[in-house]
Amino acid sequence: MTKTAVVKLLHDVGGWRGRQLVQAVQVVLGESGGNPKARNVNKNGSIDRGLWQINNKYHPAVSDAQADDPVLATKYARKLYNSRGWAPWYGRSSYARARAAVVAAGLSPGLHPLALGAAVLAGIYLVRQQWARRQA
Repeated sequence: MTKTAVVKLLHDVGGWRGRQLVQAVQVVLGESGGNPKARNVNKNGSIDRGLWQINNKYHPAVSDAQADDPVLATKYARKLYNSRGWAPWYGRSSYARARAAVVAAGLSPGLHPLALGAAVLAGIYLVRQQWARRQA
């Protein structure tokens, strides 16, 4: 799948938005490179399958066909994310690469974590200034 197709899938089917969308793109690109038929055989003999690299040992209810279907796998990944966050996935592409893919798809990547921190600090500073003026 193209990066744009991955982004649209994660947005439209997975329901991720903003920064979480960028993180979802990081996971998919890092795990499978965006290949819905990707396979990785682990040392224990289990197999990571599809776009989200859903492991057949830890997720036996997910068939190979389901793991290889981008829509079904994304729906399953969303349920897994809702219960466990990003913990089930180890692979990540760079934040910058994933953010660029989201922007190229015409979607908002949300605030960068550093920008978000700066915005919070700026808000605290402004509130303190207003409070100080009222006390004077």
